[in-house]
Amino acid sequence: MHVGRRKDPAFLSAARHLAVIGIALAAAARGAPAQHPTEQEARRLWSTRAEVTDLLGRLDQKAAPPAPALVSLVQRRLNDGDLHPGDGVVLDIGGEPQLSDTFVVDGAIQVVLPDVGAIPLRGVLFSELESHMRSQLGQYLRDPVVRAQPMVRVLVGGAVAHPGYYLVPADALISQTLMAAGGVTPDAEMKKLKAMRAGYSVLEGPEMQKALAQGLTLDGANLRTGDELFVPGTRGGPTRYERVRTIATLLTIPITIYTLTKIF
Repeated sequence: MHVGRRKDPAFLSAARHLAVIGIALAAAARGAPAQHPTEQEARRLWSTRAEVTDLLGRLDQKAAPPAPALVSLVQRRLNDGDLHPGDGVVLDIGGEPQLSDTFVVDGAIQVVLPDVGAIPLRGVLFSELESHMRSQLGQYLRDPVVRAQPMVRVLVGGAVAHPGYYLVPADALISQTLMAAGGVTPDAEMKKLKAMRAGYSVLEGPEMQKALAQGLTLDGANLRTGDELFVPGTRGGPTRYERVRTIATLLTIPITIYTLTKIF
């Protein structure tokens, strides 16, 4: 005689409840809209060309702002590349000490190397720089061993030892960038540290403190070439940063470009 298993009412109720939840979650997953790309994703400097191209394909040009602006940004990256005038390229070429140095990108978006001449960089993404330099130098050297590091130009000022323009890796920590300027002075108010862009604050307060605590890089904090890290001080009167910034504005050229010496 076949004996059937007794169906517990509480068990059946729980099973039906879980089934309903599962169906609801599945429906939600099918109907959930894809996450829209953000400005930070569009500006991520170490993206490959395939990743940037895929991002462009995911952007809806007819969508509401900021989608059109992001489309324009991504298209500019694909066409013009990631390097701008004032940025730097640190090269380490095996057996070629005269080519192993830091070179500044000029207004024509190129670097001029001794005994080689101009190497064009327009249209080159940061992620492509090393392979691009290897290809270009391969026209002059046989099987060159090339290491290349892109650098971005950042103004560091306020209560730091040596305010000025610095070339630092895009993946340098915010704290490392401050150390490139000799570190902060005793009167520095680190809780008021902020990042500026074209005169406007783009990162400060709790968000900046969170970025420091998490050890974010310039790239990770969505900072880029031309941005400023400003450390307020407790002393009254104009800071050295403000004097540096005024002179830079008047001369319209970088004051001094320092380079972090330990790159590779």
